[in-house]
Amino acid sequence: MNYTWHLGDGQYSKEGKLQHTFDRAGDYDIRLGLKVRNDKTGVIRELCSVKPIKIFNNAGEKEAFDRQNAEPAPVVDIFEYNHAVKTNRYSAEDELSGFAVYRLEILRSETQLDKNDEAFRKLPGKYILKENFLSEENIYSYTVAEEHTLMATYPSYRELAELGFTDAKVYQAEVEDAAERELNNLEKAFGVSADALFVRNTQTLSSTGTQLLDLVMGFMAKYPAIRLQIACHSDNTGSAAANLTLTNRRAETMVNYLVINGVNRNRLVPMGLGGTMPIAPNYQESDRKNNRRVDFTIL
Repeated sequence: MNYTWHLGDGQYSKEGKLQHTFDRAGDYDIRLGLKVRNDKTGVIRELCSVKPIKIFNNAGEKEAFDRQNAEPAPVVDIFEYNHAVKTNRYSAEDELSGFAVYRLEILRSETQLDKNDEAFRKLPGKYILKENFLSEENIYSYTVAEEHTLMATYPSYRELAELGFTDAKVYQAEVEDAAERELNNLEKAFGVSADALFVRNTQTLSSTGTQLLDLVMGFMAKYPAIRLQIACHSDNTGSAAANLTLTNRRAETMVNYLVINGVNRNRLVPMGLGGTMPIAPNYQESDRKNNRRVDFTIL
């Protein structure tokens, strides 16, 4: 069994047990990566466990935090989300594989449509339009978002419904493409939190960020035909202009790291989106940190 601790502040360790002191107060996600081998089957599996913690400057801060009565973020009424489609059938195979995603579909068509078709005219440029052919139904499905949880699709669904995409709906699908599966595994192992991948409030990569990109380099070498978009997001704290600038610089930093290490720049598309595509409310820090993220998308 191998251990890898990612401590949320750019430090990591491969010790089975460790002690660590944080340099500053804040919210951190402690990740423990495990590589285990089944003695009976010989199968090697990689697992990851995440524990969020909050660090205070002193005991007084912690006592004040414990006494405060934080107002809960408004809960989205799932019943108004009447275009969500989710199967009730439990599949142990799907549960173990972990390759199920939620896709936000804006249109279905019996014939193949060009991406410049009038039907997509109102689609904002920040969305990536993907075509999926559903062989069982013999129909083309056009999607613009893919998330690991149902509720993460809600902000985009609401925005697009208001723009006139009244047939928009969410459905659960199994990722079949080998490259997408491998990319999903990388995201699950390291997470997509910008707080872990960058030094706080800067465009400087943390050690966790460089470790992830080193694996992305191997991924790009394994699949030489693919192009990859790297999109950086922020929460709504601060000015929209500053957030857009920071996320653009972060995306460029990640692309530059890959280019310096041998990946062709023509295969990479950096994009900074600021806080324009949230996947969670921005009322509390526990939600805002979910919006500070990096998305890797195969184009």
